[in-house]
Amino acid sequence: MGTSIMQKTGQVERTVDREFAEEEGRYRTYVWIKYSGHELMLSMEKETNNLQKEAKTYLDAMRGMLFIGTQGG
Repeated sequence: MGTSIMQKTGQVERTVDREFAEEEGRYRTYVWIKYSGHELMLSMEKETNNLQKEAKTYLDAMRGMLFIGTQGG
């Protein structure tokens, strides 16, 4: 049985990790950054997700190039 189901049914007590909650709040918060005369509003969560997507795209491209190379093309 999943933890969240057990929590909802009262079979497991939900604990709060204050330090984790603070870090999660920072992760989800937008920040203003001044860079070369421009102001940017960034979300660590959004930027992390974008980086993950870009890394996956790059990895897929590298795999495609390796595949083509092994096919003699």
